[in-house]
Amino acid sequence: MDTLYWNSDSPYCRIALLAIASLLDRHTTAKKLIHLSWSELKRITPNDLLGSAATVPCLHSAKGSIIDDSLRIIAHLLQNAFTPWFLSSDGCFYRIAEGQLSRVMYALYDGPRDNTLEKLRGQWLRALDSLNHSIAHSPIHASKSGSQSGNEESFSLGFAAAHTFISICLALQKEWAKDIPAELRRNLLTFEKTQTFQWMSEQVTNEGSRIPTHLPCGEIELGTLPDGAD
Repeated sequence: MDTLYWNSDSPYCRIALLAIASLLDRHTTAKKLIHLSWSELKRITPNDLLGSAATVPCLHSAKGSIIDDSLRIIAHLLQNAFTPWFLSSDGCFYRIAEGQLSRVMYALYDGPRDNTLEKLRGQWLRALDSLNHSIAHSPIHASKSGSQSGNEESFSLGFAAAHTFISICLALQKEWAKDIPAELRRNLLTFEKTQTFQWMSEQVTNEGSRIPTHLPCGEIELGTLPDGAD
């Protein structure tokens, strides 16, 4: 049985949880999760429990291998389907979210101000624009058909990454919620309705995470939205 070591505040752990829950049976997944607090993580040295990187997420496979990094965990879960997925439109969406938004997130953790914050917001807006232009080809968008409930069969790993990084960026810079284009906003809120997302959110909440899993809907709904917004 695979075992995932994780921390509830880590965006990459949340992505790994979403991947596991969407690709495996989430009703048995809880038996495979071991949460580590920040103090516990600090005491783990390289080449110990969490492999040479000594970071989470870290998956111990049933065959005895140690797999760190959320993208490598996805590769382990998908096996032969990984390359086709990675080269698909959803794989592209995933990389835009991870590549561009993670840089914004890490910079926000440093508490930028004035010109630095203004420059960072430019990177944020560019990332949102890239994602918004890629939505039409994403599985979750294609499957909506006006439904108000999530479609588990077309769960998007790309949206798993996009929602995770956007929600954490907004937890650090809440007023940026008004920047999210209407189409992207609708899809992010649809993503929150999937059973997979709700399961992940429950695991994170149960561990007392300090970072919300959901978008700050009030600010998004009341903020100034682009032309074409609801």
